[in-house]
Amino acid sequence: MIKSNEFIVAYVHSMTFPNNEANAFDAVWTADALEAASAETTFVMKSLMVNREEFLDYYYTPNSNIRLASLKPKWLPERFFLNRKNYYAELVSLFLLFSPRFLFTNKQKVLYLRDPKLLRYFGLLREKTSWLRKWIMIYESHDPFGHDPNVFLDRNPFEDDKDIIQAASNFDLILTNSEALSQDTETWTDGVIKPKVVDLASPLERPNEPPIVEFGDEIVLGYIGTIDTLRGVDILIKSLRYLPANFRVRIVGRFHKEPGVNPKLVELFT
Repeated sequence: MIKSNEFIVAYVHSMTFPNNEANAFDAVWTADALEAASAETTFVMKSLMVNREEFLDYYYTPNSNIRLASLKPKWLPERFFLNRKNYYAELVSLFLLFSPRFLFTNKQKVLYLRDPKLLRYFGLLREKTSWLRKWIMIYESHDPFGHDPNVFLDRNPFEDDKDIIQAASNFDLILTNSEALSQDTETWTDGVIKPKVVDLASPLERPNEPPIVEFGDEIVLGYIGTIDTLRGVDILIKSLRYLPANFRVRIVGRFHKEPGVNPKLVELFT
């Protein structure tokens, strides 16, 4: 059995950082947890707009030992790459192949992804290249591999996208953060993909005893994340009708803008 200190991890994210979205915090905290577990971890991102200290402070991890890697090209303006369909995935491939950190290590290399575009790219690439087969490939799924649940509703999201199933099947491990998504994914793929469930949480320590809570005059119910009916945000708002007048709802997140989303959703939530 391989020990945690015998792994070296490339945790790849597709955003420019710092970013205030909830999944950005979750990603940084997950990478930090891997590093804390003695798995040497590099957090790879499209671009880093601040220095290391500011980045770590922004995500409340000032003492983290994770390594940071920005793949923003320094020798050419980014606009020269934007016309390439998979330019960021190609940059990640070059980084994994030629970064001394991974090129000259004897540790087991792990590629950890959470972007469905990278899932498709690296899953299919693994069939064609030998170097990628030496990596353990992990994908953390938060939706049906990039398909918007607000659009396909009760249909199988993969019925017209067999390539994504093929790509996902080439990963060593698929993770989800809910039992429902795990079961749905297994059903939609006819058992080809059988994700493992990992409950995600913040790095904050849990109290030994339940906290004693005293409410003031106003009670605020908070929600952070994507704002849509799939996640029941409409139910949260409608529940105010049945609660005392001193209850409020505070919502932080973004609306879905993809075609097919109910246009009245924004009116309901604003």
